[in-house]
Amino acid sequence: SNEFVQYVMNNTDIAVLGHADGICHVFVDDKADLPKALEIAIDSKIQYPSACNALETLLVHASVADKFLPSFAKRAAEEGVELKGCPATAKILSGIAAATEEDWATEYCDKILAIKVVSDIHEAMAHINTFGSRHTDCIVTE
Repeated sequence: SNEFVQYVMNNTDIAVLGHADGICHVFVDDKADLPKALEIAIDSKIQYPSACNALETLLVHASVADKFLPSFAKRAAEEGVELKGCPATAKILSGIAAATEEDWATEYCDKILAIKVVSDIHEAMAHINTFGSRHTDCIVTE
């Protein structure tokens, strides 16, 4: 846990490289190879959901969201991943739980994922810089 890492760092005389938070993102750009992006995003979440480098928030460019999100949601459901989404995501994926501000800053350590549709890479980067832990983030583009 982050609390334990902080304790070790604050109570030792040896050098410690400590990083426990992993609020990690994948951004699917409008120029991404969507089948490749699907595999990257799914693997980033399900390979080891409690790892500190597991995907917690999926950001999708608005111009590919209609095509990408249904395929992603189908695969996520097959893998038992619970999805939460922004209002734009909910328009594409009916019945999805609403994501809150708290979700953007949450490391789930579980098969739970927040999704946000963004207008461009600048909005994606602003979101990552606001909510990410600067651990592991990915931009999928060609």
